[in-house]
Amino acid sequence: MTYLDYPGQPPRVTDDAEIIATLTRKGWTVRPDPPAYDPQTQQIAWDGVQWVVSVLPAPPVPESVPAHHLRRALTQFAMRAAVEMHISMLDEGDPMRDDWKYAPSFRRDAAGIESARVSLGLTNEQVDALFIAAGNVVS
Repeated sequence: MTYLDYPGQPPRVTDDAEIIATLTRKGWTVRPDPPAYDPQTQQIAWDGVQWVVSVLPAPPVPESVPAHHLRRALTQFAMRAAVEMHISMLDEGDPMRDDWKYAPSFRRDAAGIESARVSLGLTNEQVDALFIAAGNVVS
């Protein structure tokens, strides 16, 4: 499909060569093809004059995720064994040991999550990515 633009008018979309020729004689311009972009990380928009490629906004980090979704994300990120090792090395009275076994969900801002992050040498961005992935798990 060919997009034709004229100031103050909605774009016309057609593949009819006669309509395209008529409109271009009347001052309409054929919109150029969009440039290459990565739809995983970028979005594209026509601003009336040119194509604008911009970075997609970061997805929101869930405040809380179901425990089984977090475990799946840990497996996906090849981090589950390291987290389970961290949990096993905690003191018997550490609430995170019970949370790991029995909690129905985990909060991103929980002290145990922060403690594990520091112990495992992860950045906040890595833990955020883990929670985003866990939030996207489909049961």
